[in-house]
Amino acid sequence: MNNTFLLIGTFLCAIAMSCENMESDSFQLEITQLGDQAYPDNPDIGFRASEYDTAYFQSASLTPTGEYQANFEFKTKQGSLRLDSIRLLEFIPTIPNGIKGDDYTELIAVVNQEWNRNQISLSHEHFKSDDPRIARVDIARNCLRSGLWECIPYVEQQGKQQPLAHVWFEFPMEYYQAMFDAKNNRDFVGFQQHLTSWKDLPRAPINLQGLRTVQDSMEVSFTDLSHEMYPLTGAREKKFKEIIVPEVVSSMNQLQTDSSLFATFSEPGFYNRQDPRTTQLGRFQNLEKAWLKSTTNGSRDLELALQFVHSNGTTKTHFLLGGVNLQEIPTLPAHSANQGWKSSMGIGNHSFYESYSKHLSCNTAESQYFCVLVDENNYFLDSHLIGVDGPLLHFDDTDPNLLHLWILSFERHAFIGHYTIDLRSVMNPVL
Repeated sequence: MNNTFLLIGTFLCAIAMSCENMESDSFQLEITQLGDQAYPDNPDIGFRASEYDTAYFQSASLTPTGEYQANFEFKTKQGSLRLDSIRLLEFIPTIPNGIKGDDYTELIAVVNQEWNRNQISLSHEHFKSDDPRIARVDIARNCLRSGLWECIPYVEQQGKQQPLAHVWFEFPMEYYQAMFDAKNNRDFVGFQQHLTSWKDLPRAPINLQGLRTVQDSMEVSFTDLSHEMYPLTGAREKKFKEIIVPEVVSSMNQLQTDSSLFATFSEPGFYNRQDPRTTQLGRFQNLEKAWLKSTTNGSRDLELALQFVHSNGTTKTHFLLGGVNLQEIPTLPAHSANQGWKSSMGIGNHSFYESYSKHLSCNTAESQYFCVLVDENNYFLDSHLIGVDGPLLHFDDTDPNLLHLWILSFERHAFIGHYTIDLRSVMNPVL
């Protein structure tokens, strides 16, 4: 009996020592920087600071400081760049509470969170720099595998914040796994094969009832504006060169084909036209029907469902979007669409880009958001293989009854569809 207690005591002591070391030790981070010759397809070329430096960073470290916060320190040509007491748990793929216990839906959720970008902007209160030029610092968990992160400092130039440098680094996986286990009450090892390298998700029906329960459904009218060209501003302007096929793009319809190719995203996180990414965008050639569904999904009880027919005339794809807070949807003219509300395909996802305060306010565990593709039998369709990244929404600036939906392509290189949904018959009870 005494030996048993001794073994238990030794085991608990080892755990405590391990946790203490995790919270006190610094991790030296492996860094990568890419010059223009190594990264000719960099979309920032032409949109970055005049003094952009491809060798600005010299080293990097991470020091946990307790309660899953950490200090990042980057040694640069100008001295030190520090990000202090950064709260990390919301960066970690998280199983929303509402789907826990459904293994397949859990897997879809964490895979889509890990394999979609989450880039956070930090203002002066969250960083210290010996380089007085730096006005903002972004840190990103990129969309290739667990452990690939980035840091991008910005300077003010010509009235805009423009990148000064860009460094890729390896986040310490032992710390990452400890956070995943703590955040999800699940062992990271059970998801590891899908999170540390790409592996196609198994083909199976998704339990949509686990996401919401439909109470009522109303078909709504829509207008397909995909015959027009999308506004070439913001990220779409920078990334236009990442479209490989078609060579000339003058309308979104031209991208709605399985022949469309884009520059792929390669490790450690750069666009590569030499490795074209295939798509199945022919699935979106014809929008056939649209529904607005009343659901039981907490306070955000609406779902937009679209049924597309492939260019082959038979294959149907359903685009399902729910759990969106309509109060966050801006009112904009179509030419300002890039400023619309946007998010990635998946379940419980953060947006692609957000401020640090917004990032912390979005509790993934409580999220009601979902945007998924399914076939006519509710089999899950992987958006990564099809070539779409997510929805962008805004209300019309001249008619408040119109909701604009734009669909972002793979890696958000382009918009591949634009639709206005007429909410006239349902708008008053909705808002």
